[in-house]
Amino acid sequence: MKKLLMIIVVVCSIDGSLFAQTVDELNRSGVDKSKSGNYDEAAKDFDKGISKSDIGAALVYHNIGWSYEQQRDYKNALLNYEEAIKRNPRQVVSYERAGFVSYKLGQYQRAVTIGETGMQLDPTNDKIPEWLTKAYRERHSRDQYLLDDPNRTFKLLERRIFTAGAQVTGLAGLYTDDYSFGYVDNPGPFLDLTFEAWGEYNHRNRWGVRARAGNPYFGSLLADTLILNERLEVYTIGEAYYFGAGLLVSHYRGNNHFDRKLLLHDVKLGIIYGYENDKNRVDMRWYPRLIPHDTGYGSKRYFDVSLFEIEWVRAFRRSYDLQFGFATHEFYFFDNTGERPVSDYSGTYEFSAGVIFNNNPSAFHRIHLSLTERIYMKNENNSDPYSSLNGQGMFGIDSSNWFKGAPLSGISTLAHVIGAKFEQRFSKELTLYQKITVEAVMPSREKHEAALEVGVEGGY
Repeated sequence: MKKLLMIIVVVCSIDGSLFAQTVDELNRSGVDKSKSGNYDEAAKDFDKGISKSDIGAALVYHNIGWSYEQQRDYKNALLNYEEAIKRNPRQVVSYERAGFVSYKLGQYQRAVTIGETGMQLDPTNDKIPEWLTKAYRERHSRDQYLLDDPNRTFKLLERRIFTAGAQVTGLAGLYTDDYSFGYVDNPGPFLDLTFEAWGEYNHRNRWGVRARAGNPYFGSLLADTLILNERLEVYTIGEAYYFGAGLLVSHYRGNNHFDRKLLLHDVKLGIIYGYENDKNRVDMRWYPRLIPHDTGYGSKRYFDVSLFEIEWVRAFRRSYDLQFGFATHEFYFFDNTGERPVSDYSGTYEFSAGVIFNNNPSAFHRIHLSLTERIYMKNENNSDPYSSLNGQGMFGIDSSNWFKGAPLSGISTLAHVIGAKFEQRFSKELTLYQKITVEAVMPSREKHEAALEVGVEGGY
């Protein structure tokens, strides 16, 4: 690519010097004619000089645009192609490329306008129709979207180069025994709040890296699970997908297990995947459970985390889209210091469905409404922690209790969570949002909870 840019610069410099020489001659001729009083002929020489200068500049701008296009920097490519057209409105090759990159940017009306102009200049052109017909079709789809067509499609996502954000969640509990309110004690950096921050970098739509850190909130019955959680993910970007790997680091500190205060850490690898077409967007990450069988090295108390998340958004109508999700967050604590190993297990399984209103890039307000069914998992003092189907994970399936009336002994209770998220997009670069969730735990428990999440995200 560097060699290509050097060749382009050299060629443009040579062409520019040739044109500059001709322009200088015309300029001197115009000055001489002005001195002799032949103003009409002088004006013609000056006009010819300007025309030749613009033609030379048009070639330079076109070549610059081409170099940007090869790097998939379509925004800067389009700016230079349009400047080339402005300098030389009859340079058809610039119409070919300007219309194509407009189409790649999802600017279908602009692509159609440029393509039709180019075809008027050169009706026999065989390059423009290759993308012009597609632009007509996509413009029609957009027009149907504006008419609230139920078969509308997503607009192409414009990936940002850099994105960063942060959110804070405040919690308030309701106890049904005496109807008293109170903040939930959380072991993170802020006692009564959870906090998360994230950032993402996209390198020319070829690969990306994103990081997230904080004290995540997993629900009213798991409010004190982690003191800190960090996640680093690297991925490659294709035409309609991304795929990569991640590193998940989790930290626990507390006295909720084995009657002693513990400080434990867990590190594991995972995979991430995303897919997008004109109707669907899917994002998935999986960090699988890894039980430490070998206790001969290091600490004899272990901490293991498992995470799986998948979200699917389905394009539906202009006014709203549909959203579905499934997630598991599981935590295992192993103690091998006694005569027999024991383990504790807790976690959540979540099924969610929701609606996103005004889900389009130009909307100032966007609203998410969701309903989540959250299953709390719990299994303490398990004396056979390394066997399969022991009530720890796998939806609580416990083979040892199949004939004792408790085949799903790992399931603790069920909760219903209603959420409402309100976004305000002040510009393409900045979004603020507030999310309110209310969780009602089944009557077998005495605790319910409300949470208010406030966040900000920006990028360019």
